[in-house]
Amino acid sequence: MAKCPVCETEYTPNEVETCSVCGYDLTPYPPIIGGIPSGFWEKEKKRIAAAKRVWQLSQSQVESAQLMVSHLQSQLDEMTRKIDGFTESSNQQSADFKQQLETIFKSLNNLNNGNNIRNIKPPINVSKIFPQIAILINSESQLKSDLGRLLLYSKNIVLSTLGIIRTLLKIVIQILAGFLRFILFRFRNKNRP
Repeated sequence: MAKCPVCETEYTPNEVETCSVCGYDLTPYPPIIGGIPSGFWEKEKKRIAAAKRVWQLSQSQVESAQLMVSHLQSQLDEMTRKIDGFTESSNQQSADFKQQLETIFKSLNNLNNGNNIRNIKPPINVSKIFPQIAILINSESQLKSDLGRLLLYSKNIVLSTLGIIRTLLKIVIQILAGFLRFILFRFRNKNRP
């Protein structure tokens, strides 16, 4: 097995024309009577070294971008867990509040229907309701504030991710353009008499 001179991926000579990983042209040079001049080999070595540097740089940038995406994904997961927790807490508080309101309305309905106030026993302590209402109102405003911050933070994560993707696309386009120029140059030199 031979190795691609740029990314070192193994391949079987004479079975493939280009590297499956980096796209480098792997076709062998045609036999030339008198051999290939040493100056050409020196230029070819420099081109391969340049292509290899570009490849290594692109791989390190891809790894860096993958780490950033992973970090952003973990932040997004954490935000999702927090939103779920806030939603669950808010739903429970809302259910408790509704139950207390229903009890109050039943008591008021009994009063409106002419039942004697002395016969009605309040199922809850009214003095406890008002502080709970204040707590619920504060919790709701706090929840709205937290959700606003979470939405803004989520938006920033999405915008950062889009920026990373744009940068990666630019890098990939630059790498492909460099490889295409290199392959075109090599193809032109192979076909010269």
